[in-house]
Amino acid sequence: MPNNKQATVAITQNEDIKQAVHQALKLIGGIKKLVPPKLERKPTFLIKPNACRPAEPNSGIVTNPHVVEALIQEVNAIKGIPIVGESCIASSPQKTEKALRDTGIWEAAERQNAKIVNFDLDEEVKIDIPKGKALKKIGIAKTALTCDIRISVPVLKYHPTTTVTLGLKNMKGCLPGPNKGETHACGLHQAIADYNTILKPDLVVIDGTTAGAWGK
Repeated sequence: MPNNKQATVAITQNEDIKQAVHQALKLIGGIKKLVPPKLERKPTFLIKPNACRPAEPNSGIVTNPHVVEALIQEVNAIKGIPIVGESCIASSPQKTEKALRDTGIWEAAERQNAKIVNFDLDEEVKIDIPKGKALKKIGIAKTALTCDIRISVPVLKYHPTTTVTLGLKNMKGCLPGPNKGETHACGLHQAIADYNTILKPDLVVIDGTTAGAWGK
């Protein structure tokens, strides 16, 4: 949660995945508290799943579409505007769309009338990173920058370079095209910390429905 010195954490277990998400959000006080108090329009929520590559919904490689759908329902319930955005590892518009479709995330978003943004087709904005140590400038999808609230929805899984891939690393999917490669070239650990100074998620919902050692 933003503006807190200490994070608020909720852990839920439920065979109904969507209910588990709803329960977890209720425990932390709901997502409405994320909305800036003086905002005079409907808030936009970026829901950033991990659709790193085409994979089955329950593979443990990608975010389960039920988790994404539950979050969209939560946004709709407070009259927010849900936006699902991603750029896959290949950083190709066609492969990103295939990844979103194969994982079931595209269908889940359509079911709940959420906007889907393929970050590899979105406008890229070059942003300076004043606090960056390894990354001083990077290209970011405009939608990821302009949304009022960012929700990172990673999968609980192993990564050969960073040990695990969770809420902060997942935001790398907001870097379209060759920008992802730049984070590896300058040192991935520090690069993740650097781009999160300007892309920090307001909420992280970790999908632990199928956890494992899947690398990417």
